[in-house]
Amino acid sequence: MNRLGEQLPEQRLDIRAMERRWHKRYKVNVAASIAFNGCPLPQPCRIRNYSMGGLFVVTQAPLRRHQFVTIWIPQLDGGMKLVRGMVIHLTNGGAGIEAEERFWARGCDFRCEAKRPKPS
Repeated sequence: MNRLGEQLPEQRLDIRAMERRWHKRYKVNVAASIAFNGCPLPQPCRIRNYSMGGLFVVTQAPLRRHQFVTIWIPQLDGGMKLVRGMVIHLTNGGAGIEAEERFWARGCDFRCEAKRPKPS
């Protein structure tokens, strides 16, 4: 029963288990670079998935939660896509980054690795 004396249903919704993403997530495996305050040179990373709101990177760089980062993503035309964001979630070897700009992935080509010639 709640404080009003009403009977609560047996199965209650667990808010902690709810999905909190706003955008669909896409799996990729793209080499990129990540830079952050306190690191003089960009560090290698791999983008494992992305959405229009952020991305997940695997890296050995010592990231901290709420740290601002910049990620360089190579593009097919030889240019780089710059994504600025904040570390929101940390796991062993990886980090969830919330992008500063929503819909940042529009116009970003994640096929760049597939188009590169393989070394002989």
